Amino acid sequence: MSHQNRNYLNPNLFFLIEDGQIVGWDYKNHNQFVLEKEYFDRLVEISNIDNTSSQRHSLDQELQDGQLISSELPEQKWGWDVLSKIFHVGTQNIPVAHGTDTQESYVGDYIEFCEEHILNEPIKIEKGGNIVVLPEPDLALLKGVDFWTTISNRKTCRAFDGNPLDLHTLSTLLFVSFGEIHGKWKELEDLNLKDYGSRKASPSGGALHPSEAYIVALNVNGLSAGIYHYRSHQHVLTQISDKNLVEQMGELLCGQHFAKQLSIGIFITSEFSKCWDKYPHSRAYRIALFDIGHLSQTFQLTASALGIKSWLSGIFQDNEVNELLKIDGSTEHAMFFVGAGMGEDSSLDSVTKNIILNKK
Repeated sequence: MSHQNRNYLNPNLFFLIEDGQIVGWDYKNHNQFVLEKEYFDRLVEISNIDNTSSQRHSLDQELQDGQLISSELPEQKWGWDVLSKIFHVGTQNIPVAHGTDTQESYVGDYIEFCEEHILNEPIKIEKGGNIVVLPEPDLALLKGVDFWTTISNRKTCRAFDGNPLDLHTLSTLLFVSFGEIHGKWKELEDLNLKDYGSRKASPSGGALHPSEAYIVALNVNGLSAGIYHYRSHQHVLTQISDKNLVEQMGELLCGQHFAKQLSIGIFITSEFSKCWDKYPHSRAYRIALFDIGHLSQTFQLTASALGIKSWLSGIFQDNEVNELLKIDGSTEHAMFFVGAGMGEDSSLDSVTKNIILNKK
C-alpha cells in the first residue's frame, strides 16, 4: 500500500477514561476534547499498522480537521518511554497569559497576575512532633573559605567512614543550604509590595520553594537517630520518627549500601501544592525539578566549604520512603536524596574498590 493513500494517527495524543467519557488530549497543542466512541474506534483502526485498507471513512475529514489524524507520516525520534515524551512535549509552548508586546505591558500584566495569586499567605510547612531547636549557624566557618577552593573540592564521595557530624556543623549546613538566609525582602517593602514567598541561597520559581528537606540522622553528636523535617522559616527540626535507619539505608537506596556510613542523609521532597495555585500548568513541574537541582548543588558546595564529604542519588524506593517520611506521595513526594559525612576523597566505596582489584 502506498503511504500516500493512508492516514496516520497524531503521535501526540493520549486518552483517559473519565466519568464514563473518553477524554482525548493533544498534549503538543494543549487541546483537550471529549471523543465519542465511534471516533475513538476509528482512531484505533487507523493506528493499526497492519491495516492496508485505503478506503476513506466518513469520519476521517472531521478527525483531520481536528488534527487527530494526518496524511503525512510522522517522524518519531525519542529514546525514552512515552511517559517522558508526554512530559517533555506537553510542557512546551504553553499559552502565556501576560502581555509580551512591550516591557510595560508585560510588567503591568504580571503585577496584576501576582496580586491575584498572593491573597493568601504562602504555605509554610510545619509537621507535628517534638521540636528540636538547632544551635545558631556558625557562619564564621564559611567566611574564610574562598570560592575556588570550595568549588574545586566539591566531589561526589562514596567512601564514608561513619564518623559523627557535630550538631553545630549540621545546623550551619542546613541553614545555608535550605534556610531563609536573606530574611525580609526589603526591596519589595520599599516599593509597598507584599513580601511573598521565601528567599534562600538557591533560586526558586516565584519564590515558592516547593522543596522540603527531611533529615535522616544516622550519626550526629547531640541529635538522636531518627527522621526529622527541617522547618526552614524557623530553623528548627521536627522529629517525624525515632527510627534508626542505619541498617535500612542500603535497601532504601536500591543497593547503595555504603550509605550506611553516612552521618546524615536528606530526602528532598516537592510540596506540589505550593505551586498549583500560582502556576497551574504542568510546566511548573519542570521548575519544581530545577528547584531540587539548585538546592542539591548549594548543599554540596556548602558541605565542601565546611570540609564535609557529600553524595547524591536519584534512585530510591519511592513508596517506602514516602511512608517513612509520613507524606502522601500525591501533594508531596520524595524526589531526591543527598547525603553527607566524613570519609576519604574517593568516588568509589571500599567494597567496589576491592571487587575491581580482585578482578585484575
